[in-house]
Amino acid sequence: SEDLFTSIPNKKTNNIMTNKKIANDWTTLYQTSNDPKKTKRALKAINKNYTVPNEAKNSIDKIVPIFEGDKNLSKQELIEYANAIGQIESGYKTKVQIGGGPARSYWQVEPKTALDLLNNSSAIFGKKFEELFSGNSKYKYSAGNMTSVEYLSNLSEKEMSVILKKDDTLAAVMALGVIVNRTK
Repeated sequence: SEDLFTSIPNKKTNNIMTNKKIANDWTTLYQTSNDPKKTKRALKAINKNYTVPNEAKNSIDKIVPIFEGDKNLSKQELIEYANAIGQIESGYKTKVQIGGGPARSYWQVEPKTALDLLNNSSAIFGKKFEELFSGNSKYKYSAGNMTSVEYLSNLSEKEMSVILKKDDTLAAVMALGVIVNRTK
């Protein structure tokens, strides 16, 4: 449904979380700070009308099943987090961090963060992740007998940076991976 991907304040949507909750969670889980200024900025960003680009929508659709049910997060909650993080982080306008920083993609995932998730939290990337990112899939990230997690976790930060910029699906899975990994 279009409501899953478009935020229009004061319009009835299918959202089950408030923008305030999403902004607070973004500050504590994604930014790992409790900075009220960041929360206020995040809330301002997601209280605006915005539309998630089709390429991002398609990626979100593909990756949400990987985490659905983890930490009791529903499909709808995962979609809402992914939509909002892209809006907060980049306004869906750029895939390169403004000011020359390392973050890439609409969700502004840092290569170091993606590699840390792969190396230290690989349990969140199970069978569904492997089905999407290895073998004969469009997003093949494997070599020889390596799993996708093994292959990706051995990349350099520079190599991961290139992939995060060009592959919205992998970037979206890393963004939601941060949320899932840090949710209590």
